Amino acid sequence: MAEGLTTSSYAIFALLAKLGDGSSYDLEAAAKSELAGIWPLAHTTAYEEPLRLEKLGYLASQQQASGRRRRSFHLTHRGWEALRRWRDDPDVSPPILRDEAWLKAFVLGDSRTMEKRAIECCDRVRSAILAALDFRLP
Repeated sequence: MAEGLTTSSYAIFALLAKLGDGSSYDLEAAAKSELAGIWPLAHTTAYEEPLRLEKLGYLASQQQASGRRRRSFHLTHRGWEALRRWRDDPDVSPPILRDEAWLKAFVLGDSRTMEKRAIECCDRVRSAILAALDFRLP
């Protein structure tokens, strides 16, 4: 990862790569539909991270002249390059599985139930990943 960038930074980059450009509101909505189950994006991240990334030169923006005066962000050349380098880097953090059903099985202390719930959780994650694979960077 490039200095100053987090996995959530790259999630913002990926969403903007797919959207072309978008406001923080658009990013939050896209994260809920496109990244659900893969990489949850907090409300505050969708609104604060694009501003921070713009200051670092990875994003640029335009503000609407009237109406809600929403700011629309897009990737700069530097942002595209960072996204491509990150995508091509084989190094990844270990997965963090966060599943309520799995947690309940753990509390029960029932290894068979835990195994069943773990498989169900992995199946849901696999489905989300396969759905996300429809998108490729240009």
